[in-house]
Amino acid sequence: MKQLLSRTAFVFLYLCLVGILAAQSTKIDSLQQLLKQNTKADTNQVKTLLKLSRTLFSVDIDSTLKYTIKAYELSRQLNYIHGEAKAQNILGACYYMKSDYAKAIKYFKKSLQTNEILGNKIGLSDTYNNIGAIYKIEGNYPKTLEYFQKSLTIDKEINDLSGIAGSYSNIGIVYDILEEHPNALQYYLNALQYYKKANNQIGISDTYHNIGNNYFSQNMLSKALEYFQKSLEIYQKLNNKSGITWSYYNIGKVYRVQNNYDLAQEYFKKSLALSVEAGNKSQEAKNYKELSLLYLDLNKPAKANRYANKAYAIARATGDIELLRSVMKILSTSYAGLNQYKKAYEYHVEYKNLNDSIFNKENFRKFTKLEYQYKYEKEKEAERLNQKKKEEILAKERMYQKTFRTILIVSLLVAILIIFFFIWLYRDKKKANDLLIQKNSEILKQQELISKQNVEIKKRSDELLEHKNHLEEIVQQRTAALVKAKEKAEESDRLKSAFLNNVSHEFRTPMNGIIGFSSFLTEPNLSPDIQEEYASLINQSCRQLLNVVNDTVEISKVQSRQTEITKSAVNVVDIINNTIDGFSDFAEQKSIKIKLHNAIDRVNAEIISDEYKFERIVWHLIDNALKFSYSGQITITLKTTEQNQLFFQVEDTGIGIPVSLQDVVFDPYRQVEIGNTKRFGGVGVGLSLTKAYVNMLGGEISLKSEKDKGTIVSLTLPIEKVEKRKEKTDKIHTGNINKKTILIAEDNDLNYLLLETILSKFDTTLLHAWNGKEAIEILSKEPAIDVILMDLKMPVMDGYEALAEIKRRHPGIPVVAQTAYTVRAELEDINKINFDGYVTKPIKISNLINVLKQVL
Repeated sequence: MKQLLSRTAFVFLYLCLVGILAAQSTKIDSLQQLLKQNTKADTNQVKTLLKLSRTLFSVDIDSTLKYTIKAYELSRQLNYIHGEAKAQNILGACYYMKSDYAKAIKYFKKSLQTNEILGNKIGLSDTYNNIGAIYKIEGNYPKTLEYFQKSLTIDKEINDLSGIAGSYSNIGIVYDILEEHPNALQYYLNALQYYKKANNQIGISDTYHNIGNNYFSQNMLSKALEYFQKSLEIYQKLNNKSGITWSYYNIGKVYRVQNNYDLAQEYFKKSLALSVEAGNKSQEAKNYKELSLLYLDLNKPAKANRYANKAYAIARATGDIELLRSVMKILSTSYAGLNQYKKAYEYHVEYKNLNDSIFNKENFRKFTKLEYQYKYEKEKEAERLNQKKKEEILAKERMYQKTFRTILIVSLLVAILIIFFFIWLYRDKKKANDLLIQKNSEILKQQELISKQNVEIKKRSDELLEHKNHLEEIVQQRTAALVKAKEKAEESDRLKSAFLNNVSHEFRTPMNGIIGFSSFLTEPNLSPDIQEEYASLINQSCRQLLNVVNDTVEISKVQSRQTEITKSAVNVVDIINNTIDGFSDFAEQKSIKIKLHNAIDRVNAEIISDEYKFERIVWHLIDNALKFSYSGQITITLKTTEQNQLFFQVEDTGIGIPVSLQDVVFDPYRQVEIGNTKRFGGVGVGLSLTKAYVNMLGGEISLKSEKDKGTIVSLTLPIEKVEKRKEKTDKIHTGNINKKTILIAEDNDLNYLLLETILSKFDTTLLHAWNGKEAIEILSKEPAIDVILMDLKMPVMDGYEALAEIKRRHPGIPVVAQTAYTVRAELEDINKINFDGYVTKPIKISNLINVLKQVL
C-alpha cells in the first residue's frame, strides 16, 4: 500500500532564500521604508528589492513576485548581471509556489545560463536543485536525479553545508517516491546532520517533515506524527506559513489513516485555508484530494466527489501527473458510490491509461536489480578466484617447506648414517617426487576447471548484457510512443483552442449586429424603409448565430455518438433548390453565379433518407464554396449513377485547398486558415459534419482541389425509393383565432412578450401562467379557455407533467407545445405524448398562426 506524504519537493526553496528565516514585520517595514527613501535607479535599489522579496517569500507570494519583477527589470536596464541571476531564481521559486511550472522552469533555465556566465557555483547549484524539483512534479525521475546529483557535486566542491543537505534531502524524496524507503531515510539523516552543522532551522524543520513522510510511507504512524509535530513547532516559531500549511496537511493524513476523522478534517481544512490564502494551487489540490478520501472512508460519496472534482481541475491546469492519477481513481470510486457507473468506468479507464503511461516503475526496479546482481556476482566471482589463488600459493609454499625440511633431515641423517640409510633416502626422494607429480596434475585440473568457469561467467555476462539492451529498447519504444501521444495531444489542444476562438468570433459577430441594429431601432425619426432594412439585418444575424449554435451542438453529438438517423420521404431537388435560393443574396453580393445541372425528374426526386442531415450536407457544401470564392461561378450537379446511387457534386472557382491540408480537411476543427488574420468565417466543423452525415447515410465523399483554381467536392448516397402513394392535397386550415381565449404557459418574459405581440393582431384574450402548476390552476378557474400554448421546460412543473394532468381533467382543450427541439425524432416524440401540435423556437409567425388555426 502506497501512502506517501509527498510534499512537492519544497526543500529546494531554501536554496533560493539561504539564510532567510521568518518574515518579521519590522524587517519588512524597514526595507519598505528604505525603498521609499532610495528612489535612485541603481544597484542599491536592486539589492533592496531582492532583500524585500526574500523576506516576504514565506508570507506573501504575490508581493514577492511584484518586487522581484521590479528588481529583474531594473537589473536588465542597469546590465547588473548578478541582480538578474538572483531575480531569475526567485521568480522561478514564486511561479513554482503558484504551480505555474512552465514559467518556473523558464526562469530557472535563464538563471542557469546567467550563473554559468558569472561562474557562480552557488547559483548553479541552487538552480540545478530547483529544475530537479520541477521534473519531480512532472514525474520525470531520471531527470530529477540527474539535476539533484549535479547540485550535490557542486555543493561538495564548495563545501556548502546547507546546499549539501538540501541535495541529500531532495534525493531522499525521489527514493521515497520510488518506494526505496530505507535509502530515502539514510539520505534524510545525512541531510539532517549537515543542516545542524549549518544551524539552518528551516532545513532542520524541512528534514523532520521528510522523515515523517518516510515513516508514514512505512505505516509507522506514531513515528510519523512525532516528526511532523517537531517540524510544525519550528515552522510556527519562524512564522513560516508554507511550512505550517504542509505540516497541517500531513498531520491530517496521519489522523485519517488512524480513523480519527474529526481531527483529520480539522487539520485538512486549516491547511486548505492557508493554501488558498497563499495562492498555492498544488497544495490546495492535495487538500481537496485528502478530503475526498476522508469522505469516501465515511461513505459520503457525494462530498467525496465534489472535492475530488476540485482537485482534478487544478491537477489538469498545473500538469501534476502524480496528483491527476490518484484523483482519477478517487473519482471512479465516488461515481460508483453515486451509482453513476458510466462516469465511474470512464475515470477508471483514464486512470488505467495514465497509470500505464507515466512510467513502468516495476521494469525500472527489475533493471536496477539485474544491474546490481550482475555487479555483485562479478565481484563475488573475482573474490573467490583471488582466494583460490592465495590458497594454492600457500599450499605450494607449505609443500616446498615440507620438502625442504625432509631433505634437510635426510641430509643430516645421511651425514650421520650415510651407509645405513642410503636405500631409505632413495625411496623417500622417489616418494616425494611422485607426490609432486600428483600435485602438479591436480593443479592442471584446477586450472582447466577455472577456465571452464570463466567461459560460463562470460556467457552469463553476455546474457545479462543482452537482457539489458532489450530493456533499453523497450524503454526507447515506450518513450517514442509517449512522445507521439504527446504531440497528438498537443495538436488536438491547438485545434480545439482554435475552434473555441473561432466559435467566440462567430458568436460575437452576429451578436454585434443584433445588439447594434436593435439599438438603432429605438431612435426616433427612422423611416419605414430604414427600419425594415435594420430588421432584415437583425434577422440575418440571428440566422447566422443559429447556424453556429446548430453546428457546435451537432459536432458535439457526432463526437459523442449521440446522433441518430431519422428516415422519411425526402425530395432532394426541392432541398437543393431551396438551399440555393437561401444563398442567392450572398452569391449576388460576391458576383458569383450558381448553376444547377439536374438530371433527375420530379418522379424520382423523392427518396427515403434523413431530411435534416441531407439538408445540412447541401447547405455546408454550398456555404463553403461561396465562402472561399471571390468571384466566378459554382456548378452543382445532381444525377443518378449506373449503380443506382444519388450523385451530388459542388464545384467552385475559389482559392482551393493546399495539398498539405487535403488529407486532414475533413477532420474536426480544421480550417484552411487559422489565426487572427483569417479572412473567412466559420468554426471549422462544416466539412467534418458533412463527412460524418454522409457516412451515417451509407454514402461516400471525396475532394479534389488545386490551389488558386478551385475545389470539387463529390458524394454518393444510396437510393431507397419511396413507395407509391396517393397524392395528398394540402390541408387548408380555416380555424378562426379571433374571439378566442388563449392560455400561454411560459416562464421566460421575452418569449411571452413575443407571443403577446404576435397575437395582439387578433381579437384574442391572453392569460399567462409561469409554470405548469399555475396553468392547471388558471384552467380550473377559467374553463372557457380555447387553446393552451405550453412551454416544455419550466420550473415547479414542466410541460410534460402539465399536459398529462390537463388531458386527464379537460381532454377536449387542445394543447400546443413550444419546443427548442429541431431533430425530427425529438419532434415525433412530442406528437406521441398527445400534444395537439407544436411550434419550434425561434418561432415563425406563419407557423404559429397555422398551428393555432389547425387545432381550433
